[in-house]
Amino acid sequence: MRCSLGAQALWAHRRSGAVAESGDAPLAAGVPDRPAAYLGPVRAFRQGLLSCLLNPKVGIFFVAVVPQFLPDGYSVLGATLFLGAIDAAIAAGWLLLVVVCAGRLLERLRRPRVHRNLISRSRP
Repeated sequence: MRCSLGAQALWAHRRSGAVAESGDAPLAAGVPDRPAAYLGPVRAFRQGLLSCLLNPKVGIFFVAVVPQFLPDGYSVLGATLFLGAIDAAIAAGWLLLVVVCAGRLLERLRRPRVHRNLISRSRP
């Protein structure tokens, strides 16, 4: 299953690259310089949230690791929710840092001079 998904992703990337190089990439409605594959902020957030919520690894890890940290004499539900909130806050902070750093890196990589240097150095 993983190999077929990986192959599908590579094939889709290859097709989109071929379309982009030919200049025939469809543009998003109402946005003249954006390809149709552009995700708006709300749609991207919804897609990421759905991906995280449907990922069984997170739940399995939480169920396997958290019980050893539950204090004796306290409500199991309350302590689990408290530790889950702490975990969610740490994960949100980490992902926010990744988004900010990726955005800044993207701004730098989109500079014409950087783009020109990357293209000239990547050719044999």
